[in-house]
Amino acid sequence: IDSKTVVGFLGPARSFKDKIRPTEVGEAIGLAWTPDGGEILIVQAEMYHRLQDKKVLARTGMQGKVMAESDEVAMTLLRNILDELNPELSKKLRENSVHLHVPEGSTPKDGPSAGITIFVAAFSEITNQTVKPNLAMTGEIDIKGHVLPVGGIREKVVAAERAGAKEVILPKANERNLHDV
Repeated sequence: IDSKTVVGFLGPARSFKDKIRPTEVGEAIGLAWTPDGGEILIVQAEMYHRLQDKKVLARTGMQGKVMAESDEVAMTLLRNILDELNPELSKKLRENSVHLHVPEGSTPKDGPSAGITIFVAAFSEITNQTVKPNLAMTGEIDIKGHVLPVGGIREKVVAAERAGAKEVILPKANERNLHDV
């Protein structure tokens, strides 16, 4: 068996373009299920002075309907939490607009499991704190702050390990899926 024979049997070598890098303020690393396994995705949040159009939330990066709903839920949750924790930051959030972006705009992204990642990225932006390095996460959130279980745990954890994540945050209800990993 030589390298050409191996490629003939297994196909071309898989490319692992996704490597975790240190996050900046307003970024969090999420995990997504794909038909080819799993992958990491970086969610970015940026606050800016509200423009004349009074647009409160902008979103880019080929986000589908379900992911757009996760954006809305994350922002509602963030406003509610800041109302209780820090009225000054709450006021800052209400007076500014937030832009949520998921890079690789040519790749469609959808599903609820980025909810916690969207929330953490936005929280990082408003509090001006970076997220712990080498941390990846997945989980749907609701407007009451509960983190709900998601699918594809095995693929997501494998993607996190392959990308160099040292820690992964999963919903508590997905603990039962760890035997598959």
